[in-house]
Amino acid sequence: MVEPYKHKYPYDWRTKKPTIFRATAQWFASVEGFREAATDAINQVTWTPSQAENRISTMTSSRSDWCISRQRTWGVPILVFYHAEAKEPLLNEETFDHIKSIISQKGSDAWWYMSIAS
Repeated sequence: MVEPYKHKYPYDWRTKKPTIFRATAQWFASVEGFREAATDAINQVTWTPSQAENRISTMTSSRSDWCISRQRTWGVPILVFYHAEAKEPLLNEETFDHIKSIISQKGSDAWWYMSIAS
C-alpha cells in the first residue's frame, strides 16, 4: 500500500532558505603542517573582543583536516587545473609558477576572464 509522506525540508541556517545537500569531491588541507605557526600568530594579535582569542585558539587546536573547497559565492578560487585526458590534478612546480605569474601580472580576477588555454 502506498501512502503520501510529507518530508521535512532542510534549510540553510544563515539564509533561512531551502537547501539541497549533494555529495561532491572536495579539497582538504591538513592543519597539522601549520597548526603551531597559526597558534603563534594568534598569540601575537591583540584581540577585540578578548574572548575572540579563546574561540579561534580552540578552533585551531582542535581542527581536523580543513575543507578548503566549500562552494561559496565569496572567497578565492582554488587554483588547480586538471589534465584533459587523465583527469588528474596538475600539482607541480611548473603549473604553480605559471599560475603565480598570471596572478602577479593580471590580478586574481584573471581566473574569471582568461581562457583555459592561457
